[in-house]
Amino acid sequence: MNRVDPKDAIFYLGAKSGRSSDHCLVYGFVDGRTTRPPVHTTVVADLTRALSRVERIRRRLVEVPATLAYPRWEAHSTPASTFVTAHQPDGRWTETLRRLAELVEDPIDTTQSAWRADLVDVVTDAPFSDRPVIVVVLRVSHTFVDGQGAAALGRSVFGEDAEVAGPPPAVGSRPGSEYRAALHGAVTLPAGIAGYIRALVTDARRGRNGPDTPPAPPQRPLSPLNAPPGADRSVAIIVRPRPPNRLAGMTVTTIGLTAVSLALQRYLATGEQTDLSAGVPVGVPDSVEFSGANRVVTGTVDLHTDVPDLVARAELIQHDLHAERARVLDPAVLQRLGVLEAAPAPLLVAITALGRRVTPTTVAAHTVVTSINRGDAPLRLGDATAVLSSGFPALTRHFAMKHGIYTLGRTVTIGVVWSPTAVPDGHRQPALLQQAWDEVIAALTDEGTPDA
Repeated sequence: MNRVDPKDAIFYLGAKSGRSSDHCLVYGFVDGRTTRPPVHTTVVADLTRALSRVERIRRRLVEVPATLAYPRWEAHSTPASTFVTAHQPDGRWTETLRRLAELVEDPIDTTQSAWRADLVDVVTDAPFSDRPVIVVVLRVSHTFVDGQGAAALGRSVFGEDAEVAGPPPAVGSRPGSEYRAALHGAVTLPAGIAGYIRALVTDARRGRNGPDTPPAPPQRPLSPLNAPPGADRSVAIIVRPRPPNRLAGMTVTTIGLTAVSLALQRYLATGEQTDLSAGVPVGVPDSVEFSGANRVVTGTVDLHTDVPDLVARAELIQHDLHAERARVLDPAVLQRLGVLEAAPAPLLVAITALGRRVTPTTVAAHTVVTSINRGDAPLRLGDATAVLSSGFPALTRHFAMKHGIYTLGRTVTIGVVWSPTAVPDGHRQPALLQQAWDEVIAALTDEGTPDA
Protein backbone atom coordinates (compact mmCIF):
# COMPACT_ATOMS: atom_id res chain seq x y z
CA MET A 1 0.00 0.00 0.00
CA ASN A 2 1.44 3.36 -1.05
CA ARG A 3 -0.72 5.54 1.17
CA VAL A 4 1.27 7.36 3.84
CA ASP A 5 0.66 5.87 7.28
CA PRO A 6 -0.80 8.29 9.85
CA LYS A 7 2.33 7.97 12.04
CA ASP A 8 4.46 8.97 9.04
CA ALA A 9 2.00 11.71 8.09
CA ILE A 10 2.94 13.61 11.26
CA PHE A 11 6.30 14.40 9.63
CA TYR A 12 4.54 15.35 6.39
CA LEU A 13 2.28 17.79 8.22
CA GLY A 14 5.25 19.28 10.05
CA ALA A 15 6.98 19.92 6.73
CA LYS A 16 3.84 21.57 5.34
CA SER A 17 4.02 24.05 8.21
CA GLY A 18 7.46 25.10 6.94
CA ARG A 19 9.50 23.16 9.50
CA SER A 20 12.01 20.68 8.12
CA SER A 21 11.98 17.21 9.66
CA ASP A 22 14.17 15.66 6.96
CA HIS A 23 17.05 13.33 7.69
CA CYS A 24 20.33 15.12 6.99
CA LEU A 25 23.06 12.56 6.27
CA VAL A 26 26.51 14.13 6.06
CA TYR A 27 29.37 12.18 4.47
CA GLY A 28 33.03 13.08 4.29
CA PHE A 29 35.04 11.32 1.55
CA VAL A 30 38.83 11.32 1.18
CA ASP A 31 41.00 10.02 -1.64
CA GLY A 32 44.00 8.71 0.28
CA ARG A 33 46.17 8.52 -2.82
CA THR A 34 46.56 12.25 -3.30
CA THR A 35 46.68 15.56 -1.48
CA ARG A 36 45.23 17.45 -4.43
CA PRO A 37 41.55 18.45 -4.33
CA PRO A 38 39.40 16.61 -6.87
CA VAL A 39 37.80 18.42 -9.77
CA HIS A 40 34.36 19.68 -8.78
CA THR A 41 32.64 18.56 -11.97
CA THR A 42 34.06 15.06 -11.60
CA VAL A 43 32.68 14.77 -8.07
CA VAL A 44 29.25 15.95 -9.21
CA ALA A 45 29.27 13.34 -11.99
CA ASP A 46 30.27 10.60 -9.53
CA LEU A 47 27.52 11.67 -7.11
CA THR A 48 24.85 11.79 -9.80
CA ARG A 49 25.89 8.39 -11.12
CA ALA A 50 25.72 6.86 -7.63
CA LEU A 51 22.23 8.26 -7.03
CA SER A 52 20.95 7.23 -10.46
CA ARG A 53 21.47 3.53 -9.81
CA VAL A 54 19.14 3.36 -6.77
CA GLU A 55 15.66 2.90 -8.16
CA ARG A 56 13.74 2.86 -4.88
CA ILE A 57 14.46 6.51 -4.08
CA ARG A 58 12.69 7.65 -7.24
CA ARG A 59 9.53 8.52 -5.33
CA ARG A 60 7.44 11.62 -4.81
CA LEU A 61 4.32 12.42 -2.83
CA VAL A 62 0.94 12.96 -4.44
CA GLU A 63 -1.01 15.29 -2.18
CA VAL A 64 -4.76 15.28 -1.75
CA PRO A 65 -6.56 18.66 -1.92
CA ALA A 66 -7.28 20.14 1.53
CA THR A 67 -5.61 17.04 3.03
CA LEU A 68 -8.99 15.31 3.02
CA ALA A 69 -7.08 12.04 2.74
CA TYR A 70 -3.53 10.94 3.33
CA PRO A 71 -1.04 11.50 0.50
CA ARG A 72 0.60 8.56 -1.25
CA TRP A 73 3.93 7.78 -2.83
CA GLU A 74 4.32 7.23 -6.54
CA ALA A 75 7.27 6.47 -8.79
CA HIS A 76 8.74 9.10 -11.08
CA SER A 77 11.32 9.09 -13.85
CA THR A 78 12.88 12.52 -13.31
CA PRO A 79 16.68 12.26 -13.73
CA ALA A 80 18.68 12.19 -10.52
CA SER A 81 20.71 15.17 -11.70
CA THR A 82 17.62 17.34 -11.18
CA PHE A 83 17.91 16.85 -7.42
CA VAL A 84 21.69 17.29 -7.08
CA THR A 85 23.04 20.71 -6.12
CA ALA A 86 26.73 21.62 -6.38
CA HIS A 87 27.63 24.60 -4.21
CA GLN A 88 30.28 27.11 -5.16
CA PRO A 89 33.76 25.87 -4.13
CA ASP A 90 35.16 27.60 -1.07
CA GLY A 91 37.39 25.11 0.75
CA ARG A 92 36.95 26.33 4.34
CA TRP A 93 35.52 24.12 7.08
CA THR A 94 33.79 27.08 8.74
CA GLU A 95 31.95 27.85 5.50
CA THR A 96 30.98 24.19 5.16
CA LEU A 97 29.40 24.25 8.63
CA ARG A 98 27.50 27.40 7.71
CA ARG A 99 26.17 25.74 4.56
CA LEU A 100 25.20 22.62 6.50
CA ALA A 101 23.24 24.77 8.94
CA GLU A 102 21.28 26.25 6.04
CA LEU A 103 20.51 22.83 4.57
CA VAL A 104 19.26 21.49 7.91
CA GLU A 105 16.34 23.91 7.89
CA ASP A 106 15.59 23.76 4.15
CA PRO A 107 12.72 21.25 3.77
CA ILE A 108 12.59 18.94 0.78
CA ASP A 109 9.68 19.44 -1.60
CA THR A 110 8.43 15.86 -1.42
CA THR A 111 5.95 16.47 -4.24
CA GLN A 112 9.04 16.55 -6.47
CA SER A 113 11.27 13.96 -4.80
CA ALA A 114 11.72 12.06 -1.53
CA TRP A 115 15.38 13.15 -1.42
CA ARG A 116 17.90 15.78 -2.41
CA ALA A 117 21.70 15.67 -2.51
CA ASP A 118 24.24 18.47 -2.16
CA LEU A 119 27.94 18.62 -2.90
CA VAL A 120 28.58 21.09 -0.11
CA ASP A 121 32.28 21.62 -0.77
CA VAL A 122 35.73 20.08 -1.05
CA VAL A 123 37.30 21.16 2.24
CA THR A 124 41.05 21.70 2.46
CA ASP A 125 41.31 22.65 6.15
CA ALA A 126 39.09 20.06 7.87
CA PRO A 127 40.28 19.58 11.48
CA PHE A 128 40.06 15.78 11.20
CA SER A 129 42.00 15.21 7.95
CA ASP A 130 45.27 16.32 6.38
CA ARG A 131 43.82 15.69 2.92
CA PRO A 132 40.95 17.33 1.01
CA VAL A 133 37.54 16.15 2.22
CA ILE A 134 34.57 15.89 -0.13
CA VAL A 135 31.52 16.86 1.95
CA VAL A 136 28.23 15.51 0.62
CA VAL A 137 24.77 15.77 2.17
CA LEU A 138 21.95 13.38 1.39
CA ARG A 139 18.64 14.70 2.67
CA VAL A 140 15.80 12.20 2.84
CA SER A 141 12.18 12.82 3.79
CA HIS A 142 11.27 11.61 7.28
CA THR A 143 7.86 10.74 5.86
CA PHE A 144 9.61 8.28 3.53
CA VAL A 145 11.93 6.43 5.95
CA ASP A 146 13.14 6.47 9.54
CA GLY A 147 16.77 6.97 10.60
CA GLN A 148 17.79 3.37 9.97
CA GLY A 149 16.02 3.45 6.62
CA ALA A 150 17.88 6.63 5.68
CA ALA A 151 21.17 4.97 6.64
CA ALA A 152 20.23 2.01 4.43
CA LEU A 153 19.55 4.39 1.55
CA GLY A 154 22.97 5.95 2.08
CA ARG A 155 24.60 2.51 1.93
CA SER A 156 22.71 1.78 -1.28
CA VAL A 157 23.98 4.99 -2.83
CA PHE A 158 27.59 4.83 -1.67
CA GLY A 159 28.00 1.14 -0.83
CA GLU A 160 26.82 -2.19 -2.17
CA ASP A 161 23.67 -2.83 -0.10
CA ALA A 162 20.74 -3.93 -2.23
CA GLU A 163 17.93 -3.83 0.33
CA VAL A 164 16.42 -0.47 1.22
CA ALA A 165 13.75 0.19 3.85
CA GLY A 166 10.83 2.24 2.64
CA PRO A 167 7.49 2.09 0.84
CA PRO A 168 6.96 -0.70 -1.68
CA PRO A 169 7.48 0.02 -5.39
CA ALA A 170 4.80 2.35 -6.66
CA VAL A 171 3.37 3.22 -10.03
CA GLY A 172 2.29 6.54 -11.42
CA SER A 173 -1.25 7.50 -10.47
CA ARG A 174 -4.11 7.99 -12.86
CA PRO A 175 -4.95 11.63 -13.68
CA GLY A 176 -7.44 13.05 -11.21
CA SER A 177 -6.99 10.29 -8.65
CA GLU A 178 -6.12 12.81 -5.93
CA TYR A 179 -9.48 14.52 -6.45
CA ARG A 180 -11.30 11.22 -6.19
CA ALA A 181 -9.37 10.54 -2.97
CA ALA A 182 -10.42 13.97 -1.63
CA LEU A 183 -14.07 13.31 -2.45
CA HIS A 184 -13.92 9.90 -0.78
CA GLY A 185 -12.21 11.44 2.26
CA ALA A 186 -14.89 14.11 2.59
CA VAL A 187 -17.75 11.62 2.29
CA THR A 188 -16.27 9.19 4.80
CA LEU A 189 -15.02 11.82 7.27
CA PRO A 190 -17.96 11.52 9.74
CA ALA A 191 -17.56 7.74 9.85
CA GLY A 192 -13.78 8.15 10.20
CA ILE A 193 -14.13 10.46 13.19
CA ALA A 194 -16.61 8.05 14.80
CA GLY A 195 -14.15 5.19 14.19
CA TYR A 196 -11.36 7.13 15.83
CA ILE A 197 -13.53 7.86 18.88
CA ARG A 198 -14.39 4.16 19.13
CA ALA A 199 -10.67 3.32 18.97
CA LEU A 200 -10.00 5.76 21.82
CA VAL A 201 -12.79 4.27 23.92
CA THR A 202 -11.58 0.74 23.24
CA ASP A 203 -8.06 1.73 24.21
CA ALA A 204 -9.29 3.32 27.44
CA ARG A 205 -11.26 0.18 28.35
CA ARG A 206 -8.28 -1.97 27.52
CA GLY A 207 -6.15 0.16 29.80
CA ARG A 208 -8.62 -0.32 32.69
CA ASN A 209 -9.27 -4.02 32.22
CA GLY A 210 -6.17 -5.33 30.47
CA PRO A 211 -2.53 -5.68 31.55
CA ASP A 212 -1.01 -2.59 33.10
CA THR A 213 0.85 -0.27 30.74
CA PRO A 214 4.37 0.37 32.06
CA PRO A 215 4.42 3.88 33.57
CA ALA A 216 6.35 6.54 31.70
CA PRO A 217 9.19 8.42 33.41
CA PRO A 218 8.05 11.55 35.29
CA GLN A 219 7.78 14.92 33.61
CA ARG A 220 10.51 17.43 34.44
CA PRO A 221 10.82 21.21 34.71
CA LEU A 222 11.59 23.17 31.56
CA SER A 223 15.21 24.12 30.90
CA PRO A 224 16.68 26.85 28.65
CA LEU A 225 17.08 24.13 26.00
CA ASN A 226 13.29 23.78 25.78
CA ALA A 227 12.77 27.25 24.33
CA PRO A 228 10.95 27.13 20.98
CA PRO A 229 13.60 27.17 18.23
CA GLY A 230 13.68 30.01 15.75
CA ALA A 231 14.16 29.61 12.00
CA ASP A 232 17.95 29.85 12.31
CA ARG A 233 20.34 26.93 12.80
CA SER A 234 23.96 26.41 13.81
CA VAL A 235 25.76 23.07 13.65
CA ALA A 236 28.99 21.47 14.78
CA ILE A 237 30.65 18.12 14.03
CA ILE A 238 32.92 16.27 16.46
CA VAL A 239 35.00 13.39 15.07
CA ARG A 240 36.46 10.76 17.38
CA PRO A 241 37.89 7.22 17.06
CA ARG A 242 35.31 4.55 17.74
CA PRO A 243 35.91 3.15 21.24
CA PRO A 244 36.73 -0.54 21.67
CA ASN A 245 33.68 -2.79 21.46
CA ARG A 246 31.71 -2.68 24.72
CA LEU A 247 34.32 -0.54 26.48
CA ALA A 248 33.88 -1.35 30.19
CA GLY A 249 30.62 -3.02 29.14
CA MET A 250 29.19 0.20 27.66
CA THR A 251 27.67 0.72 24.23
CA VAL A 252 28.47 3.70 22.02
CA THR A 253 24.97 5.03 22.75
CA THR A 254 25.61 4.89 26.50
CA ILE A 255 28.99 6.58 26.12
CA GLY A 256 27.40 9.31 24.03
CA LEU A 257 24.57 9.87 26.51
CA THR A 258 27.06 10.07 29.38
CA ALA A 259 29.15 12.61 27.48
CA VAL A 260 26.04 14.66 26.66
CA SER A 261 25.01 14.56 30.33
CA LEU A 262 28.40 15.89 31.46
CA ALA A 263 28.53 18.55 28.73
CA LEU A 264 24.99 19.80 29.42
CA GLN A 265 25.67 19.82 33.15
CA ARG A 266 28.56 22.19 32.52
CA TYR A 267 26.69 24.15 29.87
CA LEU A 268 23.83 24.86 32.29
CA ALA A 269 26.11 25.30 35.31
CA THR A 270 25.12 28.93 35.78
CA GLY A 271 21.43 28.04 36.02
CA GLU A 272 19.34 26.06 38.46
CA GLN A 273 18.75 23.04 36.21
CA THR A 274 20.17 19.83 37.70
CA ASP A 275 17.56 17.21 36.80
CA LEU A 276 18.25 16.51 33.11
CA SER A 277 16.93 13.84 30.78
CA ALA A 278 17.20 12.98 27.09
CA GLY A 279 14.75 11.62 24.57
CA VAL A 280 16.23 8.59 22.79
CA PRO A 281 14.61 7.13 19.64
CA VAL A 282 14.25 3.34 19.86
CA GLY A 283 13.86 1.17 16.78
CA VAL A 284 10.96 -1.30 16.68
CA PRO A 285 12.29 -4.79 15.78
CA ASP A 286 11.21 -6.26 12.45
CA SER A 287 9.57 -9.14 14.32
CA VAL A 288 7.07 -6.74 15.94
CA GLU A 289 3.94 -5.75 14.01
CA PHE A 290 4.09 -1.99 13.57
CA SER A 291 2.77 -0.12 10.55
CA GLY A 292 4.46 2.72 8.71
CA ALA A 293 7.92 3.54 7.47
CA ASN A 294 8.98 5.11 10.77
CA ARG A 295 9.44 2.08 13.00
CA VAL A 296 10.62 4.20 15.92
CA VAL A 297 9.30 5.10 19.35
CA THR A 298 10.92 7.53 21.76
CA GLY A 299 12.04 6.71 25.28
CA THR A 300 13.21 9.06 28.03
CA VAL A 301 16.53 8.44 29.78
CA ASP A 302 17.64 10.12 33.03
CA LEU A 303 21.09 11.67 32.53
CA HIS A 304 21.97 11.29 36.24
CA THR A 305 23.82 14.58 36.50
CA ASP A 306 23.77 14.23 40.29
CA VAL A 307 26.26 11.32 40.10
CA PRO A 308 29.84 12.69 39.98
CA ASP A 309 31.60 9.40 39.21
CA LEU A 310 31.48 9.00 35.41
CA VAL A 311 31.67 5.20 35.44
CA ALA A 312 28.79 4.97 37.92
CA ARG A 313 26.86 7.55 35.89
CA ALA A 314 27.37 5.55 32.69
CA GLU A 315 26.18 2.37 34.42
CA LEU A 316 23.00 4.09 35.60
CA ILE A 317 22.36 5.59 32.17
CA GLN A 318 22.84 2.21 30.48
CA HIS A 319 20.46 0.58 33.00
CA ASP A 320 17.83 3.26 32.33
CA LEU A 321 18.34 2.93 28.57
CA HIS A 322 17.68 -0.81 28.69
CA ALA A 323 14.63 -0.26 30.92
CA GLU A 324 13.20 2.39 28.60
CA ARG A 325 13.69 0.21 25.54
CA ALA A 326 11.74 -2.54 27.27
CA ARG A 327 9.00 -0.08 28.30
CA VAL A 328 8.43 1.59 24.92
CA LEU A 329 8.48 -1.78 23.13
CA ASP A 330 5.95 -3.27 25.53
CA PRO A 331 2.96 -4.51 23.48
CA ALA A 332 0.57 -2.39 25.56
CA VAL A 333 2.53 0.79 24.74
CA LEU A 334 2.79 -0.04 21.04
CA GLN A 335 -0.89 -0.89 20.92
CA ARG A 336 -1.74 2.50 22.37
CA LEU A 337 0.35 4.20 19.67
CA GLY A 338 -1.62 2.25 17.09
CA VAL A 339 -4.79 4.16 17.95
CA LEU A 340 -3.51 6.98 15.75
CA GLU A 341 -3.93 4.74 12.71
CA ALA A 342 -7.72 5.15 13.02
CA ALA A 343 -7.55 8.95 12.66
CA PRO A 344 -8.76 10.30 9.29
CA ALA A 345 -6.40 12.82 7.70
CA PRO A 346 -8.42 16.01 8.46
CA LEU A 347 -8.66 15.02 12.11
CA LEU A 348 -4.89 14.45 12.32
CA VAL A 349 -4.37 17.89 10.77
CA ALA A 350 -6.52 19.40 13.53
CA ILE A 351 -4.79 17.41 16.28
CA THR A 352 -1.29 18.46 15.17
CA ALA A 353 -2.37 22.10 14.75
CA LEU A 354 -3.79 22.10 18.26
CA GLY A 355 -0.58 20.57 19.60
CA ARG A 356 1.44 23.44 18.14
CA ARG A 357 -0.65 25.92 20.15
CA VAL A 358 -0.12 24.22 23.50
CA THR A 359 2.65 25.62 25.69
CA PRO A 360 3.82 22.98 28.16
CA THR A 361 4.89 23.74 31.71
CA THR A 362 6.87 20.49 32.02
CA VAL A 363 8.65 18.22 29.52
CA ALA A 364 9.65 14.59 29.23
CA ALA A 365 13.18 15.50 28.14
CA HIS A 366 15.50 18.46 27.64
CA THR A 367 17.33 17.31 24.52
CA VAL A 368 17.17 14.42 22.07
CA VAL A 369 20.10 12.09 21.44
CA THR A 370 19.86 9.98 18.31
CA SER A 371 22.32 7.10 17.92
CA ILE A 372 22.65 5.23 14.62
CA ASN A 373 25.22 2.71 13.44
CA ARG A 374 25.72 3.33 9.72
CA GLY A 375 27.67 0.15 9.20
CA ASP A 376 31.19 -1.20 8.97
CA ALA A 377 31.32 -1.70 5.20
CA PRO A 378 33.26 1.01 3.34
CA LEU A 379 31.33 3.71 1.50
CA ARG A 380 32.81 5.21 -1.64
CA LEU A 381 32.27 8.11 -4.00
CA GLY A 382 34.38 7.70 -7.09
CA ASP A 383 37.93 7.03 -5.91
CA ALA A 384 37.32 8.49 -2.44
CA THR A 385 36.37 6.54 0.70
CA ALA A 386 34.11 7.82 3.48
CA VAL A 387 36.01 8.77 6.64
CA LEU A 388 32.93 9.97 8.53
CA SER A 389 29.16 9.99 8.46
CA SER A 390 27.31 12.52 10.57
CA GLY A 391 23.94 14.16 10.82
CA PHE A 392 21.70 16.56 12.71
CA PRO A 393 18.34 15.56 14.21
CA ALA A 394 15.66 18.05 13.22
CA LEU A 395 14.78 20.57 15.92
CA THR A 396 11.17 20.48 17.03
CA ARG A 397 8.90 22.54 19.27
CA HIS A 398 10.47 22.95 22.69
CA PHE A 399 13.75 21.31 21.67
CA ALA A 400 16.25 24.03 20.76
CA MET A 401 19.32 21.76 20.84
CA LYS A 402 19.74 18.14 19.75
CA HIS A 403 22.59 15.67 19.38
CA GLY A 404 23.24 12.84 16.93
CA ILE A 405 25.80 10.04 17.39
CA TYR A 406 26.77 8.16 14.24
CA THR A 407 29.25 5.33 13.81
CA LEU A 408 30.83 4.40 10.50
CA GLY A 409 33.58 1.83 10.56
CA ARG A 410 36.18 2.89 13.10
CA THR A 411 34.88 6.45 13.50
CA VAL A 412 32.27 8.03 15.75
CA THR A 413 30.89 11.39 14.71
CA ILE A 414 28.73 13.57 16.93
CA GLY A 415 26.54 16.19 15.31
CA VAL A 416 25.18 19.05 17.39
CA VAL A 417 22.45 21.37 16.11
CA TRP A 418 20.88 24.32 17.88
CA SER A 419 18.89 27.47 17.23
CA PRO A 420 20.95 30.58 18.09
CA THR A 421 17.75 32.56 18.56
CA ALA A 422 16.59 30.21 21.30
CA VAL A 423 19.99 29.41 22.84
CA PRO A 424 22.34 32.30 21.96
CA ASP A 425 25.29 30.66 23.73
CA GLY A 426 24.74 27.27 22.09
CA HIS A 427 28.16 27.55 20.46
CA ARG A 428 29.65 26.60 23.85
CA GLN A 429 28.18 23.10 23.75
CA PRO A 430 30.37 21.47 21.03
CA ALA A 431 33.65 22.19 22.84
CA LEU A 432 32.14 21.05 26.14
CA LEU A 433 30.87 17.88 24.49
CA GLN A 434 34.20 17.08 22.86
CA GLN A 435 35.95 17.43 26.22
CA ALA A 436 33.24 15.41 27.96
CA TRP A 437 33.50 12.57 25.42
CA ASP A 438 37.26 12.32 25.99
CA GLU A 439 36.78 12.35 29.76
CA VAL A 440 34.17 9.59 29.64
CA ILE A 441 36.37 7.46 27.38
CA ALA A 442 39.31 7.97 29.75
CA ALA A 443 37.24 7.02 32.80
CA LEU A 444 35.85 3.89 31.16
CA THR A 445 39.29 2.91 29.84
CA ASP A 446 40.72 3.12 33.36
CA GLU A 447 37.77 1.08 34.62
CA GLY A 448 38.40 -1.62 32.05
CA THR A 449 42.14 -1.82 32.68
CA PRO A 450 43.13 -4.66 35.08
CA ASP A 451 45.08 -3.64 38.15
CA ALA A 452 48.83 -4.26 37.90
